[in-house]
Amino acid sequence: MKNTFEGASKPEEGKKRLEDIEELKGPIEVIFGQLAESIERGEWPDLIVGDDASGRIPTLIVAGVLKEIAEARGLEKPDTLFFAGVKSIDEEIAKGRRNKILESLKQLEKRKDRKTRRALLITDTLVTGGTIQDIADAIVQEARIPMDIVTIAAKSSADLRQLLKNKLGARSIIFGRFDKTPGIYGAHTFGGVEKADRVSIHAQAMRKDPDMLLDVLQDSINQARADAKSIAHEIAEAYLAKHPQKEERKRAA
Repeated sequence: MKNTFEGASKPEEGKKRLEDIEELKGPIEVIFGQLAESIERGEWPDLIVGDDASGRIPTLIVAGVLKEIAEARGLEKPDTLFFAGVKSIDEEIAKGRRNKILESLKQLEKRKDRKTRRALLITDTLVTGGTIQDIADAIVQEARIPMDIVTIAAKSSADLRQLLKNKLGARSIIFGRFDKTPGIYGAHTFGGVEKADRVSIHAQAMRKDPDMLLDVLQDSINQARADAKSIAHEIAEAYLAKHPQKEERKRAA
């Protein structure tokens, strides 16, 4: 594998990383504008599922916002799981992946000693839904968990989005913008993971690649996570200022 950072200076790589992550802020603010109604009426997601690998940073931001809202309101912080999405796989492989994902969901419920009530499945770009099909099937059809899909970008018409909603079993598809793939797409070095194969449900750590400059890669991963945390904090603060907690909720909390 070619060294991704060969010939690139740290300032140049850092600028690209920051631009790609800052690009997510606007769409995620739009997403929380759409999530606000359900959150404010008490439909709180207790599970966040991220589509690895380029969906990792968007997932960390959304999860960070929800965790800060939970802390401010005395709510239970949602759990976060990551599964690697794949496409163009035969039914036998898809079935095996669904079973593994279902087992992970069951193990989570066993550890938490509670039933998951609502999940958010987060991806960076939604076109046909093929990449997240088996993840969605495991959540909705196998685990019977109500699910909404959150995507930074949706590259489809309104009719196709409705079709995807039905195909993936989601209650809704919430998107931050239309018809533009975010720069984070394919930028796996920021999340620090890459898809291993078509069978595994988990992405693999990029630091295992002997061709990567480990110090540069690890620095990029650390900075990307710090950037994501900072953006999540900004979005959460703005959300809480716009949606102050009602007095009855404060007493209940």
